Amino acid sequence: MKHLYYISRNFVEFGPFSPVEVADFKQRGILVDHDYVRAENNSHWKPIASWIKDYSPVAPKAKAVAKSKAAARKIVTPAVKTSRKAAQAS
Repeated sequence: MKHLYYISRNFVEFGPFSPVEVADFKQRGILVDHDYVRAENNSHWKPIASWIKDYSPVAPKAKAVAKSKAAARKIVTPAVKTSRKAAQAS
């Protein structure tokens, strides 16, 4: 069974997210110390810092997820190059 978690910030709930996603959000600074996390099947909210300590084996996986995503690149098509040259020539 896949465990899912909800995040709360300023009484607004987001989710569900996998544990790896939650750990990745914390590592990237998206989640801060005043955010809370709860399991999908539980109504008890836990501070994110406490949750991260309990799920420390998840944190290394989050690093792999973050590194596996390549940055977006802008692709310039030949038609765009031609029109730029024409604009510069005039």
